[in-house]
Formats: sequence, structure tokens, C-alpha cells
Amino acid sequence: MLLVWMKQAVHDNINPFLGISFNEKEELLIVWKFCSRGTLQDIIYNENITLDQKFHGAFIRDILAGLEYLHASSIGCHGALSTWSCLIDRNWMIKLTDYGIADPLERWEKQQAINVEAVKDTDDKTQATQATSALYEAPELLKNREKNRQRRMDQDWMKQSQFRRQLGDIYGFGIIMYEIIFRALPFPDNTDITALVESIKDGSKVVKPQIQSNKVLNMDLTNLIADCWNGTPEMRPSLRRIKLNIDTYLKV
Repeated sequence: MLLVWMKQAVHDNINPFLGISFNEKEELLIVWKFCSRGTLQDIIYNENITLDQKFHGAFIRDILAGLEYLHASSIGCHGALSTWSCLIDRNWMIKLTDYGIADPLERWEKQQAINVEAVKDTDDKTQATQATSALYEAPELLKNREKNRQRRMDQDWMKQSQFRRQLGDIYGFGIIMYEIIFRALPFPDNTDITALVESIKDGSKVVKPQIQSNKVLNMDLTNLIADCWNGTPEMRPSLRRIKLNIDTYLKV
């Protein structure tokens, strides 16, 4: 049913899911509508593009609107939110992509229906690539990943899990909001991103993103971003609260 719900998703800030197929090499292809300006990550880290407060506000509002739609839909959550799952069309509007697909891919891999190849990281450590997706995933979801896999036959737990994934989306959104405004990840400039990701994945290190001291921002907006990273998921702000605050702090 999930793939049907994804196919039926229609919203200005949701990128249409076109389907799944295999190519001649028997590689699984997940097909989405093409967006000509690429990913939000491409824009954020392109020094030739100027992003003023109007762009900040517009991008953040677009992502919020897409998340609101997903959280209210049968899909329930995004599940893999990052700057590379935010596409930008020719009108500079953000379209969320890769929504809903994280759980099926994980399940198919566990069932050995597919083999997942690791994405090679680039030499540029200032950018978050697909290999660094763990940076956007809430720590409680990473920590309990294997236990959660074993619980997925429990329908009551699955209903609660959807709410947890929504709170996980809020965490990832906080990272993205910081990136949009500061064009950097919320970690010290000298951080080895590859090593950081590996330590997060294997559970050897708990790393909390932080507003860097050299970044100047409205204190209320700073607190809002930090609240999205709250270690207690239930204490993270709702999408409604975020929207109200953004409308106040980033007026277009």
C-alpha cells in the first residue's frame, strides 16, 4: 500500500513518485520527477549563488509545507530528510523527494531481495553527501535501529513508530534549517565528517549538533533550531510551532 500512497501524493512541495523498475543490469531504479535546479545541497554549497533572507524563508517554508502534508497523509513521515532529498525546480520551489522509501529499502535489504552498494564520499568534507545521511537521523532512531527492525510485526508498535519517525523528521529539519541559513553543517569547521559519520553509525560516539559560536543569528531562531535537536524527542517543537516562529523571524 505504501507505494500506492506515494504514487497518490500530490502537493506543491512534494516531488511526484513515478514508480520502481529494474534496468538491464538488474539495478533497482526508484524514479521521481526531474527537477532542473538539482538538490538543495547543490545550491547551499555553490559559492556562486547568493542566498538572502528571502531565499532562507522561502526554502524553509517549502520544506515545512511538504512535511506537513506527509505527516497528515497515509505515508505518515518522510523518513530520510536531508538537503539532498530536497529538490529545487525551475521556479526555485523545493520539492521533497525520497519520502517513505527508507523503510522498504531497509526491509528488502534485510530480506536479501536487494544488495545496497555504499556511496563513496567526496573529498569535500564541508558538504553532506548521501554517505553522510546519518548526520540527519535522530540519535534515538540510530541507536534503536536493530531493535526496531525486530518489532515491525507489532502493529501497535508500528503506529507509535510513525510518531517517532515524525519527531525524527523534526530533528533532520533542524539540521537543514541550520544549513540553509549558515551554508555549513552544525559542527566545528575542523570536523572530519567521514569519521564523525562512522562513529555515529557504530554507536561509539554520541555527537550533538551545536550552533557554532562564530555564527550570528536571532536568539529566538537559534533556540528554535536547537530545540529541533532536543535529546528528548517529545520535547522537539511541532511543525505548527516552527511555522509560527519562522513567519515571525524570517519574514519575506
